[in-house]
Amino acid sequence: MKQSNEVEILLEAIKVCMLDKPTNKLAILLQREIDWGRLEKLVTFHAIRPVVFKALQEVDCRNEFYEKLKLRTFHQSVFNLATSKELSRLLNLFQQNQLRVIPYKGVLFIKEIYRNQALRETHDLDLLVHPEDAKKALYLLLADGYVLDVNNFRKLDNDSIIQSLFETPGIIEVGLDKISAVGINIHIDFHWHIKEEIHDFKVNYEAFFNENGNINQSQNTLFTMLLIHHGGRECWTRLKHFCDLIAFIKTSGMSINDLEVIASELGMKKFLKIGLEILDQKFLDVEIGHSQKHKVISDIGNYWETGKVWQRLDHRLRFTKIYFSLLDEKISIYIFVSNVYQYLSTPNFIENPRLITFPKGFGLLNFISKVITFIWRKTILQKRTLT
Repeated sequence: MKQSNEVEILLEAIKVCMLDKPTNKLAILLQREIDWGRLEKLVTFHAIRPVVFKALQEVDCRNEFYEKLKLRTFHQSVFNLATSKELSRLLNLFQQNQLRVIPYKGVLFIKEIYRNQALRETHDLDLLVHPEDAKKALYLLLADGYVLDVNNFRKLDNDSIIQSLFETPGIIEVGLDKISAVGINIHIDFHWHIKEEIHDFKVNYEAFFNENGNINQSQNTLFTMLLIHHGGRECWTRLKHFCDLIAFIKTSGMSINDLEVIASELGMKKFLKIGLEILDQKFLDVEIGHSQKHKVISDIGNYWETGKVWQRLDHRLRFTKIYFSLLDEKISIYIFVSNVYQYLSTPNFIENPRLITFPKGFGLLNFISKVITFIWRKTILQKRTLT
């Protein structure tokens, strides 16, 4: 499937900004008929507004869309400074309390991969905590003034919410919020695992933490985080993933063979292979012959056009299809469905209310109620809200 003009603009902007490609093709694309509203939604979904802004600067494209990107990039720079300062403070706080907590993804990539350039879009501060220290670290953040970002419609106390978080299968992170001293809202994504139980990636979690509980800042650690999240959890469905991959390859000095060794140890050889083939085909203009792999590359390219992840059931199904196509070793549908069933059949205190919540022993009824509630929210309730 040929990409839309809007997605072509985003792809070419990444080439100009991240790969120093000539600007002539981007300038031609910007002269065509463009749905600027759709382009704005797509660049927001793919989280590459600073990259596109820099590329538009290169071609001297000045319009309303450009001004919005300019403002967002300025806010991103301010946010990066605020979160960097807050991160340093928090890491000192955790270290004083002998808790193993390290930066994860965005803020770490900005420093180590992008070398503090204001190119990577991020909205929060990701922290990765050792599972054994998770509860203590969470309570420490609450004592520091952060508040849990959960659907606390039952008005429960923090102890009950936290207990539910760690008892419910499939929950591996929670959000927290706090207004900083300079008036910027800092949102923390607090992770105590980097993959759900359903993902069979072979991660050596201990290797992320050195003997002092600080991050092991090796290139292997950075790439493991990148591949697990971008390739494994999100299946290369956002263009930001490729900006990170390009930046990593440029700055790390690691060869493709080095990356393949890491992917093999993780059990993610195909996740990497497809990511690299998309990089070759879509960004480096390398011709790829037709094969079975071409189909999943096409599916991922089609997903870029959607600009939404979990808004509808059909989007989830398309995403799941891509995930299954990328597995090194196929898992049985039975195991996959069983894991999903276990998660959906277990009520917890922070989820959106089900139409009916049965006691925990009634797994099948809770599963049915969860599915019906999802369909109801995405159809009937959504229509009522729109009208």
